[in-house]
Amino acid sequence: MDFVTDGLKKTFDAILAAGVPKDRIHSVKGSITDSEVQKSLINETVQKFGKIDVLINNAGGVKNDEKDQRSMASLDYCLEVNLKAIPFYCIAKAALDHFARNYAAILAPQGIRINNLNPGLTDTAGVKRSGASDEMIQKMRNFYISQIPFRRAAASEEMGEFILFMASEKASYMTGQCINVDGGMLINSPSIKFD
Repeated sequence: MDFVTDGLKKTFDAILAAGVPKDRIHSVKGSITDSEVQKSLINETVQKFGKIDVLINNAGGVKNDEKDQRSMASLDYCLEVNLKAIPFYCIAKAALDHFARNYAAILAPQGIRINNLNPGLTDTAGVKRSGASDEMIQKMRNFYISQIPFRRAAASEEMGEFILFMASEKASYMTGQCINVDGGMLINSPSIKFD
């Protein structure tokens, strides 16, 4: 079983374990950089469920089979996944906040809300897929944690809970917002050491 198939099975099993009926689960296998896969994600979802209630753009990654992460192939892959795969506009992750604000204003009259979750350091398998050594990953992790006032990474469940809140009726009056859930990293103000 390849990595993608194994990941889909684990996700499928986790959704079933959470009590979601099998007929309420649908997946589309393929690269998010493929325009046909992008269309299938939308069309098959609408065909099976009648509509899309919540859309979460959470694609991201780097090309881990490249020896030189500064190669043009790595850049192209990164732009395809993180920039071009996002619906409607080819926007970079840094521009998603602007996208959220603009489209929230455009779509609000139709009752559609758009908000961005900007996560801080989160424990996911994505970092290990980057191709970096365990030692390098640990060094990076230690550095980032030293910059986070809570001095820890987030669990993926913490991000999931916030996404559930943003998608729920509890946040029904919230649109065009870019929320940082980062353990305080953006407010980190290291103390000046005088000795």
